[in-house]
Order: sequence, then structure tokens, then C-alpha cells
Amino acid sequence: MTKTIALLGATGSIGRQTLEVARELGISVAALTAHTQVDLLEQQARQFMPRLAVLYDENAALALKKRLRGTGIEVMAGEEGLLAAAAMSEADTVVTAVMGSVGLRPTLAAIEKGKRIALANKETLVCAGELVMDAAERYGAEIVPVDSEHSAIFQSLQGNKMNSIHKILLTASGGPFRGKKQEDLLNIQVEDEDSLTERFTSKKSGGLLDIAVIRTPRISNFTDFMALENIPEVSLRYVKNVSEFGTPDMIILPGTKNTMGDLKWIRESGLEACILKASASGTPVWGICGGYQMLGEVLCDPDQVEGGGTMQGMGLLPSETVFTGQKTRTRVNGTFAHVEGIFSELSNVAFEGYEIHMGETTYVEEVISKEHMSRIQDTVSGKSSEDGISDGNVYGTYIHGIFDMEGVTDVIVKALAKKKGITLEKASGMDLKSFKEEQYDKLADGIRSHLDMERIYEIMKENVEEK
Repeated sequence: MTKTIALLGATGSIGRQTLEVARELGISVAALTAHTQVDLLEQQARQFMPRLAVLYDENAALALKKRLRGTGIEVMAGEEGLLAAAAMSEADTVVTAVMGSVGLRPTLAAIEKGKRIALANKETLVCAGELVMDAAERYGAEIVPVDSEHSAIFQSLQGNKMNSIHKILLTASGGPFRGKKQEDLLNIQVEDEDSLTERFTSKKSGGLLDIAVIRTPRISNFTDFMALENIPEVSLRYVKNVSEFGTPDMIILPGTKNTMGDLKWIRESGLEACILKASASGTPVWGICGGYQMLGEVLCDPDQVEGGGTMQGMGLLPSETVFTGQKTRTRVNGTFAHVEGIFSELSNVAFEGYEIHMGETTYVEEVISKEHMSRIQDTVSGKSSEDGISDGNVYGTYIHGIFDMEGVTDVIVKALAKKKGITLEKASGMDLKSFKEEQYDKLADGIRSHLDMERIYEIMKENVEEK
């Protein structure tokens, strides 16, 4: 059992979750490392009191050293610090959650000391998988995957006899489709991985309605817009600079992996000015999750979830967001309630979706009694609550998938057409849920055609009989 860890990458999401587990289980922390986040690493160091704290950036390390003076915590910088943390004698387990190939040498250093490696850095295996595994065998080090597909496979194998495993088919990362020609897959539309999609660069022309999605550097959950994207009358495009902005009929601020960081990017790129000008002229603006948080008046990060501090929002919604360490993850059903502006006919229209976010958004004190945009029910806990804000032609919500149901997109498309002075008699939204089922059926048929399904069923039957 793990007694003491060295945590490489303490300020990222995996690092923060690791510290929550360590606190809950009473596991000691011998070392903490990060890249540049002085404030958060200082807070973590004072709480867990490791012997060593490392910041990869030398200037940040100097600042941290001053702050931790008198605590007895040694502070180091750069790769030298990472290697020292990975090889610490006190730690029996090294959690490697740093990003990129920078994690390779520290991982090898820990392996050479025969430590247990909790590996959350996929690049280490992508860059040097054979080297790493050979070293682990030579030094007797155990490697335990703790992130993404690697961990899922590892956990699914627990309790099974290894000689009963004939083959692993990993479809989540495109496993059976490696080597397939692109034209073989063109007729199947399923949700893409955020970092791998071609939707950002694809161009759809000819639509009567123009919807611009702001393509931030850390965009996430962009599949929220598949329903709109698949309506023939709609041209949906991703905008990453002022020259691409144009004169859209609707603007969407999508979800993001870092709200404050992406808001800063939108501001510095000049896109915020474009959004504010368009909104002032009556162009409707939607914010989903992180985009919703950006639309408010102020964002506060007292727990340093996103780096700390307070930041002014765009001021298009009378709201404020406070980030906390607790993450909301759940599915919901809901109904639009108080909807203003051109989409007022959304009132009483049903939707469903999911929440996955850090932080809580509320009305500012001056309008605290104002009704929220929708009423929702958590399908996991059964708890009822309110979500979202509608103010004029600006709309914000935490619900991913809110555009998926046909009744929602139908109202939006027809309202945009009416505002633009055009008639779309045959236009309607699409039921994305049914569409997805059709696409996954096609995908399943494609997989079946390349597998020996009879043999797979035989293997499954053999395993059941053995039990």
C-alpha cells in the first residue's frame, strides 16, 4: 500500500485530485512539482508540508523560495528539480501528471529507483514506450496507469485471468479504424475528441443563417453544436481571430478547460470587442458552461482553481462566478422558463443534457430575485434546481447538449430567420439523440464487419462457463 508519494504536476486537475485522495487516506507527500503556478503550489506546500517543492520555471521558483522561507521546505527549479523529486528516497510511489515529453526523464529516474509509478502522462509511453517498459522490468518497478484509456483497460483487467484475454479492442481512441481510408468513415458522424476534430477547419457554405462559435485555445465540449451544424439552412463556423468574425446572426461562446485563461485570450485577440459590438446591435449571444461564466460581470478564484485572483467578465449578463475546488458532474432534464429576447418562444420547451464544470454562477445582488432561464432536475440525485440567465438577447447556461433536442433548435432557427427577414417554411431542427443512435448503429455495423463475432461470442461463453 502506498504510504508516501512524490507528485509531479501538482497544480493540474489530476494533481489536485491526487492530493484530495492523499488527504482522505492519510498518505504523506514528500515532493510537489508544478510549472509556473506559484500561488497554488505555495498553498499546497503549506498544507501538505513536503520536503521538496519544485517549479520548472526558474523565476517562479525564486518567488516560491522567498514565500516558503522558514518552513523547512527545500525549493528547486527546472528539470534538475523534477529528477530530484522523482528519485526521493522517502517516496514509495511517484505520480507523474506533468504534461508532455518533459515527464519522460523523471519517470525513468523513478523507475531506476525501483519505485511504483502512477502514470498519468501518456506522452511518456508514446515517445518511449519500449524504453520505459524495458527499464521497469530491469529495475523491478511497477507502472500503474491512472488516466484515460490506459486506466480504463487496467481496471477492466483486474480480477481476470490473463490467459483468458485473447485480444483488447480499444474503440475509444480509434483502435479498429487505424489504417482505414478516410472515405470509409465519411458517412459516419459521431462525437469527436476535442483535440482531434476536423470540424474546426471544415467549411460549410450556402446556409442562410450564419452562426459563429468562438474557437478559444482550450475549447471543450464543442459537440454541443452538432445539432445546429447539421441543419441545412445553417452555416456554423469556428472563429479564432477578428478577421474571421464577420457579421454572424448568432454568436456562441463554448465550454473551455480554463475559463479565465480563455477569456484573457478573447480579450487580447480583439474578439471581445467584436462580441460586445455585435451584442449591442442586437445579435444574440449564447454562452455554454465556461462561455456562460465569461458573459458575467466578474469571475473570482479564491481557491486558485484556475490560477487565482479576480477578473472582470464581459458584462453582458448580471452575474458573478466563484470557482471552487468541487466539480459538478451530472445529467439533467429541464424546461426553459424565463427566456427573454428573440428566443422567448423557448419558454416551456423541454431539453436534456449534462453538467461538468467548476464554479457556481449567481445573479449579482441588484437582481438577485430575478427568475432563472430554466428549471432542471438532476437525473442522478432527483434534486430540482434552476439554471442559466437570460437578459435581452444574451443567454447563458451550464447545460451541455441544450441544443440537442429538435424542439430547441427549431425555435432558434426560426427566430433567427424571422429576425433576418427570411422565411424558412421547410426548415426545422433535428433530433440529435435519434441522429446519434443512427450513427452509432452505422459504427457498430462497421466494427462487426471487421471482427470475427462468432469467435468473440464463443470466448464470452467460455468465460461464463468457467465461472
